[in-house]
This record gives sequence, C-alpha cells and structure tokens, in this order.
Amino acid sequence: MKIKFLVINGSERTNGNTEFAINIAKEILINVSKKYNVVFDVINLRELSIKSCNTCEDVENCNYRTEPCRQNDDIVKVYEKMKEADCLIYATPVHGFGMPSLMQSFIDRLGVGYLRFERPLTNKIGGIIAVGRRYAHSAVFTQLIQNFLLNRMIVVGSGFPVYLYGGQKGEIQNDTEGLDSLYRMVIRMLEFAIFIKLKKTNIDIGKEILLNERDFIYSIKTTV
Repeated sequence: MKIKFLVINGSERTNGNTEFAINIAKEILINVSKKYNVVFDVINLRELSIKSCNTCEDVENCNYRTEPCRQNDDIVKVYEKMKEADCLIYATPVHGFGMPSLMQSFIDRLGVGYLRFERPLTNKIGGIIAVGRRYAHSAVFTQLIQNFLLNRMIVVGSGFPVYLYGGQKGEIQNDTEGLDSLYRMVIRMLEFAIFIKLKKTNIDIGKEILLNERDFIYSIKTTV
C-alpha cells in the first residue's frame, strides 16, 4: 500500500525553521511506516515561478471564468502533484501576523485559477505546520483550515495544532510540545489515509452526489 504525502513549503528561507520542521515530519513517517510505502515529497515555493492573480488580461472577469487560469507559470505543476497525493501538508512561517506573500500568492492562484472548478482535493487529508517567533500562529492556521474546508478536504483531529515557536534558526527543536503535536498530526494523517485506502470503493461519493457550486447557485436562481 502506497501513501503519498506532499508538503507545500511556503518559506522563502533555505534551511530555516520551517524546513527543519518538514524534515522532522519526514523522519517521523520513515521511522513508523515500515509496513507501508510512504512517499514523502516537498515542493518549495521559493524555487518556482508563481505569478500574482492580477497580472493577466482578464482580471476583471476572473471570478466568472468557466475554465482554468491561462497564465503561464509553475502553479499547474504543483496542482497536478497535489491531485496525486493522499495527504497534503501546508508548512509556512508567520510573517507580519499572517502568511508570507509567497504562500498567500500560491493560495490565491491555486484556488481561483484551478481548484474551484471541480474541487479535485475532495477527501484528501490536510495538515498544517505554522512556524513563528511568538505571535499569530492561530491566524495562519485558521486561514489554511478554512481553505482546506473550502476544498472539501478532511482535517483529522490529532490534539493541539502544530504551532512551532522559534525565531533564530534551530530554535524550534526546543519546543517539545510543538514537536509532539507535529508527531501526533503526521501519524494521525497516516492512520486515516490507511483507513481510507482500506475502505475505498469504486464509487467516488464526492463526484456522484455533490453538485457543482455553480450548478447549485444557478438552480436556486431559476426556481426562486
């Protein structure tokens, strides 16, 4: 049985605390997954070309498009990898009481440009790692949780959220409670992914039952 983990790293810094946390998550999964073939992949957004949402010629009609964004950048590559994953982790530092611009641009472009048409992340398992010196971890966590729910993803309860505290490089390794939360989250994600794999049928409930949001809105307008 193969379980695919994909981490989206929103930090601009190489070998910083966010990357340190990602490496710990990888080590945890490698150590506990002897029975399962866990594939652990990381996408560093800083290494990609990601355009902002307002650089195309059709920005005024963006919310009314019926097809994916036509901007030519690396978002589509990330999108394709995300569709193949079983578990998705967003790992990001806290900048200015929120996410860094790199992570925010990624969320904007991915959602408006691709995810909203078919919700391809439905029933994928999501986890969040928020890394910062002291403040606003909860603000970042809340925004990303809402993004997961918007995309019909599953967020498994695993105890406390993964808030890792540290300013200087390597300081998060002293946050034993935060690292314990990280351990519990990735293990819970793995357990649930295994459960889904074992229980999976040939029927994709999300696609069989749920209407597309636009179809639903249209049906309401035509019946009122």
